[in-house]
Amino acid sequence: MEVIEEIVKVGERGQIVIPSKIRKKENINSNSYVRVIDVDGRIVIDKVATKPIEKIIESLVSLGLTESDWKEIQKEREDER
Repeated sequence: MEVIEEIVKVGERGQIVIPSKIRKKENINSNSYVRVIDVDGRIVIDKVATKPIEKIIESLVSLGLTESDWKEIQKEREDER
């Protein structure tokens, strides 16, 4: 597991900027949604899947499958047709 840690400054209205390296890695852009969670004083920002394929991949990851597993499943289904 790769951990990226950066310190960012909180703006006047409570805004923060997610560092570009993290945005690129997590594919977060100006139309993306994130969830902000307070867990016992720790603030967690969690990417929220909004596109159907992102929701599928998120579900597969929660089951322990990877995106490449999903692509292999898709390929097998196409081969069956």
